Amino acid sequence: VHILLAVLCSALRISELMPDPFRVEDSRGEYVEIENPDAFTHVGGWRLVAGKDTLKIASDSIPPGGYRVLGKVLESDNGGFRPDFAIPSGWGLANQDGRVELLDAA
Repeated sequence: VHILLAVLCSALRISELMPDPFRVEDSRGEYVEIENPDAFTHVGGWRLVAGKDTLKIASDSIPPGGYRVLGKVLESDNGGFRPDFAIPSGWGLANQDGRVELLDAA
C-alpha cells in the first residue's frame, strides 16, 4: 500500500544509503539521502525506520528534483560531504541484512 501510494503521489524516496562507510567509522559516516523526484515538497511527519530505530523527519522542504542528506555528523570531515540534517546519536543503519523504510505521515 505504501509503495502504490508513493507512486500515485510522486512522493519522496530513499535514493542513497551509506550503512558501512570505509573511510570513517559508522558513527561519523553513515547517511541516508532522500530524493524528491517530483513536485511534492513537505516532509514533515515522514519517518525513517531502520530496524527498531525510528527517526521522525523535521518539517522542511525538498525542492522538486532535489535531495536532502541525513547524516551522523554535520561536518565535512566525515568522509567528504556535509549532510543537511543530523541523525541523532543512537540511531544507526545495519551493516548487513538491514532494512530501511521511508514512511509518510499517514
